[in-house]
Amino acid sequence: MIICFFQQQVKLLFQQDSFEVDMSFKRIRQKDINEIIFANLIPSHGKIITWGRILTNMDSVQGYQLAFERFFSTASKVAETPVKWKHVHETAVNSFSAVVMDMCPKQMKGFGRYLKTVDPQRRSWDWHARRTVIFCRVHFFRSIEKLIREDEAGLTLRSRLRSLLTCKTRDEYYQLCDLITEHERVEIQQWVRHKRHPVIAAGLNRACSDMDPNVFDSVLKHTNAVEQAANKSYAPGKRQDLLIAIKHAQTRDKRDLDQYRIREDHNMTHVQRNTTLQARYEEQMRKDKRIQLKRRRVEPSLDHNDDEILTLASSSGYVRTPSRRGSRSPALRARRSESVGTSNRPIRYL
Repeated sequence: MIICFFQQQVKLLFQQDSFEVDMSFKRIRQKDINEIIFANLIPSHGKIITWGRILTNMDSVQGYQLAFERFFSTASKVAETPVKWKHVHETAVNSFSAVVMDMCPKQMKGFGRYLKTVDPQRRSWDWHARRTVIFCRVHFFRSIEKLIREDEAGLTLRSRLRSLLTCKTRDEYYQLCDLITEHERVEIQQWVRHKRHPVIAAGLNRACSDMDPNVFDSVLKHTNAVEQAANKSYAPGKRQDLLIAIKHAQTRDKRDLDQYRIREDHNMTHVQRNTTLQARYEEQMRKDKRIQLKRRRVEPSLDHNDDEILTLASSSGYVRTPSRRGSRSPALRARRSESVGTSNRPIRYL
């Protein structure tokens, strides 16, 4: 596991109320090594800043837990600032209130288990997740689009499913889930079963969350910043050698920090964007093409319990059917994951 950040990055991170986190799978040549990225959009600057990166060969609940533990422990030492969580330490001063992520079950469980390690009362991972995690609504909408058939495109099904986000009470949310289960086809029943899970419901709907309602309303409910940070990292190319990828990330992150300081000190932006109607329209067309290329359909099964429904769901909350061909046992996958070792020593940029 390799942890990368500048001291100034984590000092700025500890001044934030929330942050976004996501895993990128395409930057490193070694296919078993992926990158976890922490980032935010700074509204006053209109700019995205990366707070840190973790390169790891572990894509599991335990791997995410270890990544969060080591990242925040190292960042705290370098920044000389204790890591505080509002719902645990009951302080609003220099403490994190929320984390925005996709619906990856390994990531949410790993994060919740990390919070359990810093909780004096050692409460369960889902207790912590219901008080800190907000799920990306862009991923939520994508999962709905995967469900909609061509003959349903002009009907109200899309809006009925989206209404889960706007239910005013917890009872209303679960009542709507019951109605969808009762009246819709099997694929949608499986989808809504995933949304009934207490952690998923809390991350999607304010009324189901145990988070401070004011915090829930104030946080941007998407992972656009961290996904754009990942896309920026692809500029030098995908599938890079490990050391080259680290050096490119160092250059990119230093540039972001320099641009941040220039804006803070001199109120100067680093680029003048083309905001004409034509430019924005063409960008939306390019975005639509990227979305269409990523879409795919699978046929789910209903024979799963509540814990399995989290594991089978994609990061967008779309429930997949396990492949019957080429499947490996969990033990075999774990041995393969552990077979490739990387250094556990954090890397601090000079």
